[in-house]
Amino acid sequence: MTTIPVGTGGAGPVLVGDGNRSGLTIIPSSTPLTRLNYFDGKFLRAADFQLDQGYLRALVALTARGSGSGLVTGFEAELAGGDALLLRGGLAVSAAGAVINLPGDVTVSITELLARADSVAVSPGNTGGNSDFGPCAAATPAGPDAVLTDQPVYLLTVASEEALCGEEERFDQLCTDACLTETDRPRRVEGIRLQAHRLDLGTLPTSTSVTFTATHLRSRIAGAYFTIEQSLMGDRRSASGLLSSIWCAGAAGVTGDEVPIGVLGRNGTVTTFLDRWTARRELMEGPAQRHWAGRFGMRPWDVFIAQVLQFQCQLAGSGTGSTSTAARGQAVDAVRGLSERLGGVLADPDRLIATRRALGPELVEQLLSLRRDAGELLRPFPSPAPTGAGSGGPAGSGTLPGSLVAGGMVTLPPFGFLPIDVDRPVTEQLPAVFGAGVDLRYAAAPTDHVAEIMRQAQDLDRISLTAGLDNPVDREPVDVIVPDGTLSTATAATLPTYAGSVRIL
Repeated sequence: MTTIPVGTGGAGPVLVGDGNRSGLTIIPSSTPLTRLNYFDGKFLRAADFQLDQGYLRALVALTARGSGSGLVTGFEAELAGGDALLLRGGLAVSAAGAVINLPGDVTVSITELLARADSVAVSPGNTGGNSDFGPCAAATPAGPDAVLTDQPVYLLTVASEEALCGEEERFDQLCTDACLTETDRPRRVEGIRLQAHRLDLGTLPTSTSVTFTATHLRSRIAGAYFTIEQSLMGDRRSASGLLSSIWCAGAAGVTGDEVPIGVLGRNGTVTTFLDRWTARRELMEGPAQRHWAGRFGMRPWDVFIAQVLQFQCQLAGSGTGSTSTAARGQAVDAVRGLSERLGGVLADPDRLIATRRALGPELVEQLLSLRRDAGELLRPFPSPAPTGAGSGGPAGSGTLPGSLVAGGMVTLPPFGFLPIDVDRPVTEQLPAVFGAGVDLRYAAAPTDHVAEIMRQAQDLDRISLTAGLDNPVDREPVDVIVPDGTLSTATAATLPTYAGSVRIL
């Protein structure tokens, strides 16, 4: 066997040649995969056991890195009332391969967490989160009296952490004075570190026709985060990119200790929103798959699913205490329908006289009072645009309460689900929900085609609900696909069969 050192100072790889085997064995002198070689009579010290522990930990971390990073299960953050944040137990793997495990639920103080937040703002590109993120910037904890200004937004992350625990006597070294004793910590206990980073997303989406309020902040933050994340995917479909050497190399390695679990909005001492899916990415794909998806301009599946779930979660009002915008729209439609029916009866003299005779003057007076009350309830809610209307509408006509914009939505994922009333034509329900900023197109599709339509939408751009309000030329076409099993045969027959690109379901 011949040993050939490579490099200087003995720090480089070592090539080992063996006449009985083909090829060359290359063993780096600084590899973390170094373990003990046991033999009878070997004197073991603490450093020897630490070396074996380090070997096993490094082996697990390298294996985990090959499988990808993200959340495996759990780690849902929830507002628990007042200043409390409830963190569900969970399992995650960092980009560096660290296993992050919390076996049970914990509740922490939001004020205390933010007082210990990083003093330097971070962006999606330097949080050390999923496999496209780099390592974190150095953290300098703020003091307990840190002042929270403006309406800052924080990225919540979890990382692996350990602590020394217990107390045990430690004897002095042999051959010196073995009777001398001290105490030391006999165990290392692993847990997590919950961290808050001030999030800097640059310029948020704006509009000249819609006045954005605190209600829209959650959606604007999500849209900006998704945009920055998409720009970091490393698309190389350009003249210079196609001629670069990247196509001749393998996927790049990634690292990072922290895994994002959510985004928290704060106004002074009041939490304005908690959104999980803006930053949460579940472990679905390996590093190589994400690397090459990004280079070809494809949206990774975990990012696509997160965008869809961010919309569905906000639509349902999860974690905000608000009701669904679709539910509000349905309630408004119900009151408007009742008002119109009462108006039709009470405005016709002949029908009014017949009603008085049938019901009596007292009941008719109650109906008139109900009609007036309905009118007052509907005063802040403009009537929906006519079916097919859109272009040429007044600025801001898509912002009526009950619509997605009024409910805080600014941009939408390229795919999502909306509830409808199966007893009413869908073409009469959705214009008021989407507003005049988009061009709605309707089609029916077999129910079992919905999954394939969802896969088609994975790489499409997000939908702006306000760009078409600012400039009608920018109204985006949005396909509304209605599964034919949800409607009556007569209603479904009025819609064309879906056969094109999809924007939203």
